Amino acid sequence: MKRSLLFTVLVLLGTVLHAQPWMPQGNGPVKLQDVIANYAKHPVRGQDDDDQHISGKVEKEGKNYLFDRWAWFWKEHLDSNGYMVSPVKTLTEWQQYQDKQRIKATAKTTSTVTPTWSFQGPDHSDGGYAGLGRINSIAFHPTDANTFYIGSAGGGTWKTTDNGVTWAAMYSNLPNMGVSDIKINAVNPNTVYVCTGDADGYDEYSIGVIVTHDGGATWQSTGLSWPPTNYYFARSLLISPVDTNELTLATNVGIYKSTDAGVTWTNVAAGNFEQILYNPSDNTIMYATNYTSGSSQILRSSDGGYTFTTVTSYSGVERINIAVCPSDPTVVKAIGADNNSGLAGIYSSSDNGLTYTTLFSNDATTCSNNILGYELGLPTTQCNGQGWYDLCIAVDPYNSSHVIIGGVNNYYSTDGGTTWNLVSQWYAGLPGIATVHADKHCLAYNRLVPGSLYQGCDGGIYETLDPTSSMWSDLTNGLGVTEFYRNAVANGVPFCIGGAQDNGTKMVNAGVATDLTGGDGMQCQIDYTDPANSWYTSFPNGSIDRTFDGGATYIDISSAIPDTNSGDWVTPYIIHPSTNTTLLVGYDRLFISTDQGGTWNPASPVFDPGYNINSIVVPFTNSQYIYLATDDNAIHFSPDFGVTWTSIGTLYTGNISRLAVDPKNENLLWVTYNGYGTHKVTEYNRSTSTWNVHDGTLPDVPVNCIIFDSASRTKYIGTEVSVFYMDTTMTDWAPYNTNLPSVIINDLNINYGTNELWAATFGRGMWKTTKNEAPNSVANIAAVTPAAITVSPNPSHGSFVIHTTNKLLTGKEVTVQLLGADGKTAWVQSGSFDGAGNLKVIATDLSKGTYICEVTNAGIAARNKVILY
Repeated sequence: MKRSLLFTVLVLLGTVLHAQPWMPQGNGPVKLQDVIANYAKHPVRGQDDDDQHISGKVEKEGKNYLFDRWAWFWKEHLDSNGYMVSPVKTLTEWQQYQDKQRIKATAKTTSTVTPTWSFQGPDHSDGGYAGLGRINSIAFHPTDANTFYIGSAGGGTWKTTDNGVTWAAMYSNLPNMGVSDIKINAVNPNTVYVCTGDADGYDEYSIGVIVTHDGGATWQSTGLSWPPTNYYFARSLLISPVDTNELTLATNVGIYKSTDAGVTWTNVAAGNFEQILYNPSDNTIMYATNYTSGSSQILRSSDGGYTFTTVTSYSGVERINIAVCPSDPTVVKAIGADNNSGLAGIYSSSDNGLTYTTLFSNDATTCSNNILGYELGLPTTQCNGQGWYDLCIAVDPYNSSHVIIGGVNNYYSTDGGTTWNLVSQWYAGLPGIATVHADKHCLAYNRLVPGSLYQGCDGGIYETLDPTSSMWSDLTNGLGVTEFYRNAVANGVPFCIGGAQDNGTKMVNAGVATDLTGGDGMQCQIDYTDPANSWYTSFPNGSIDRTFDGGATYIDISSAIPDTNSGDWVTPYIIHPSTNTTLLVGYDRLFISTDQGGTWNPASPVFDPGYNINSIVVPFTNSQYIYLATDDNAIHFSPDFGVTWTSIGTLYTGNISRLAVDPKNENLLWVTYNGYGTHKVTEYNRSTSTWNVHDGTLPDVPVNCIIFDSASRTKYIGTEVSVFYMDTTMTDWAPYNTNLPSVIINDLNINYGTNELWAATFGRGMWKTTKNEAPNSVANIAAVTPAAITVSPNPSHGSFVIHTTNKLLTGKEVTVQLLGADGKTAWVQSGSFDGAGNLKVIATDLSKGTYICEVTNAGIAARNKVILY
């Protein structure tokens, strides 16, 4: 396998297990640190087999991969005492903030432009190994074969009316939410219920069940709502075919019934329920799956779901998924995952779910039948799998002998489940087998089109008319559901790159997305001296790749870091703002490379054993200063580029999310916090050792990132729900969110060449808008040819480097002019590009503002904008 595919064995997986003893379930509150301590006693099972296939740093990342991913998300969603807070709090705070904004007669802002955000992608994929985002559920319209809904892991509910040719997001005003199940009222298809929360990944707990009565135009809460300290999941919903006012809901704290279309609910059965289904011919019969300590059960109800009886229990099984056959309603099929998340068995009932027999099981010694692992085809040798995260089964509605299961891959049986064959593979390892993105979360037949099977996976949604063929159609195109951790832009190029959960690092350029590296994509950077060709991408816990040829080849530069530990889930690393060959990365200590990652040296002590660095910043105005934050919410400062360090005492509790330095004053440090009940934004003045709070009227939700406009000093922050800004004349934050969906903003960056602000969202892809200050009229002086020259750093104080890849300029003497807004020459000098295409310019006596940098030689003219401040 390629390195990226090997790595993906780990990083395609998911977050945490369904039935783990350390996992918070039910009523809270629960402290994250208590969960972490409990995890140490009950570690994730089934990863060691993966580790033996991988060497070096990737192996270290794999050991606690599942838990690290889950813990990263929840560390950003704690209250001031460290208790986990569900999305209910975010929804409440956002609604209250919007209500206050509507009440205000006027809002004092000084914006010179209207921030109209536009979606940039990705919304197209090549399919197969590549993908866009995780799909958890599918619901078909009862009479229109082309209309159905899908539920994503972080981007809400989407609808298509043309069988996936085009898609529309169903709500953009509600905070980013996962979706576990969707059900359509068969009598009135305009009524649709959505179970909120990411029950497969546990990234987000549920706010309850929401409903639309107009086909998705508007949405309301039902009577099922939970407080922010209750860790509940609304997992599986049924609407009675006889009385559509009767709803039955399976949750991790019991089964709820409603007889008034969701206005009121009653918990009729306690327990950790996963799934619930009707018998197709008798709506008084229901089947449910449940987990209790050490075993999973299949239950049956004969009174429409008011009482349930356990009909079978499987010890050592952590999760069961079931399916029924409409044309043969006596048949129930089930798949169980064992405590290693590999296959426990395939089970079948032919008496309406009263009794079950085992049709197919895994050998505990040889693991030769483990169809839930990542190996391709039978026999297998790997014992573990991902049944806690991706487990699904479906029966052909017209032939009960045709059964399909989903794990990492798809396997199909034509004899009811006794024998199985691989029908889709997560990477192209075998000829003649369709490659479909890994990790299957739902399988559903559309009964209006016989044989039409759909599946939702970590990469999107697929359809086939014959699972045994190699024809699986990717219907994901048009969806904007990618969960980005970070992004990067650079002057001189129009594109953005971003690291995404489950779907690698991608480039987004004019609406076209290109996959760069696989696995889970994390922090990424673009070399500002060669933005068209030189980029850095990374994987969980600080494995970093570098390309100098526009992605044609990559090398692992992190393997040279002399550290036996790994970094945070999203490990911070930066390119020095004035020396592009210098990189800084934070593990348990800071490491610096002066040769673009070829070699590394430690540049700090381990500040506090057991805690990693989570944010690094070097000011534009002082190349020797380094500020960094660590996971224990401490801030450290070096005035001499890592030779000596001092600690900056913080006055505030809360998890530090990001650091930023005022572009005009290297002694003004800004700090953001992601949490609830804590300060949101603070400022530290190193000259006076004083702190100031800049929370303003922000809603009490996590603030994930902050960035300064280096030219105007306008500040932008990305929060759990939106983007806000504050310019130098404002004393409070104002929304900067026109046309932007309410979604987690994980990262913000500015492209000064295009005057654009880019946002990386966790569930709705990449977005951009014009930044607050209108561009200087110098932008219209002449056409800019960014491919010819780049300027860095940009903005600068007047000392910058011009770089070119044009062979007619490299090594040649040229004339450099800076043209002002009036088009006249404000500064001029002669100089020569060196053999690497670099020319140093010092023009520190000019007024601040925007200029055109023009390079001429023998009739060749290249121009680009430069901002002096």
